Amino acid sequence: MSEELIPTESHRLFGGAVEVHCFGTRYGNWSMAGKTPEEAEMNNPGIIERMRRLADQFNCAVFAPNPSSFNAMVVGPNAFHQEWIENSLIRGPMADGVYLRHRNMAFGVTSADCPTVILHDPCPDGLTVAAHAGRDSLIDRAFLESRSPERAHESVVSAMLSVMGSGAWHLRAFIACGISPHRFSHPFEDEQHGQTNRLITDYIVEKWGATCVPGDRRSGRLWLTEIIRRQLADLGLDPSHIGCDGVDTYDDRDETLKPHWYSRRRARATPSTPDGRNLMLVIRR
Repeated sequence: MSEELIPTESHRLFGGAVEVHCFGTRYGNWSMAGKTPEEAEMNNPGIIERMRRLADQFNCAVFAPNPSSFNAMVVGPNAFHQEWIENSLIRGPMADGVYLRHRNMAFGVTSADCPTVILHDPCPDGLTVAAHAGRDSLIDRAFLESRSPERAHESVVSAMLSVMGSGAWHLRAFIACGISPHRFSHPFEDEQHGQTNRLITDYIVEKWGATCVPGDRRSGRLWLTEIIRRQLADLGLDPSHIGCDGVDTYDDRDETLKPHWYSRRRARATPSTPDGRNLMLVIRR
């Protein structure tokens, strides 16, 4: 039997109805970039076997959308048509989130700084929904910049609520593995992106409050976790029903000072740092 893969962080949520297993740098890059399993394997040798081991270890079928377009879309398992590993890893749609109706169905997403959001309806037939929640999944940036028509849901958070089929007051939420605002700055004086940074920052403060951008607003330090909390509360969730793991994908390190997580921002800031992706695995039990 293969040795078990040990998550960097694990959580049993909502009375054991949902498990969240977060894998960082311990086993190397978790990227599944590619249009086919062969292409993904070529880009990141060993990834298919690791995913096979995880599906066996946790006894789940992993539905892994491609979130690279940050489109705030949430889909169901029927949208997946590419079975990369039989009964274990299913891919296909461009989407941020997936709803899970049955036991042992899992959402899998690779990310590096973007939080993952989990919503759960504790009713017997209620859904679990999980989604990648990067900055441009939380705000309709292209619409703000007038580059495209307004999308169906401004935020993936509202898209998640729309598939739940009931009011929000009794729902439970959890936010996992995101970058801290101190490392996620969007300075107004940036020569290339300053105008866009100001537009995004001012919009966020106006709509969800100054706590979403700690410190000097001109630094544009966006707190993604707080933006998600405010969006959930605005849609009717009880703030006491929103949990968070407190992970900072940029700065969290082990006792040898090795980073626990891949961070795209850290890789940009220090080119000698390996660039890779973490894996978030959310399982409906």
